[in-house]
Amino acid sequence: MMKYIYHLTMLRSRRMIQKKYGLEFWKKFQSESGKLFQEVLKKTPDIGESVFYLGYGDKCCNCHYELTGKCPIRPGGNLK
Repeated sequence: MMKYIYHLTMLRSRRMIQKKYGLEFWKKFQSESGKLFQEVLKKTPDIGESVFYLGYGDKCCNCHYELTGKCPIRPGGNLK
């Protein structure tokens, strides 16, 4: 899914970047950002298909815990 989002974003940005910075810049930008994306992708943990997946690392969603003081996944469990 991340590759799809990356490629979609690059396609949507292409015309604007080429118009503003030129074709040569676009070619270099596309090449360098693709390499960087591959490096970042290797270091990114797979947490499923949803950005709302709460089971990452068997921990509670930090924002939910900060707001409520409770974890819906591990009630009464140690979150640290």
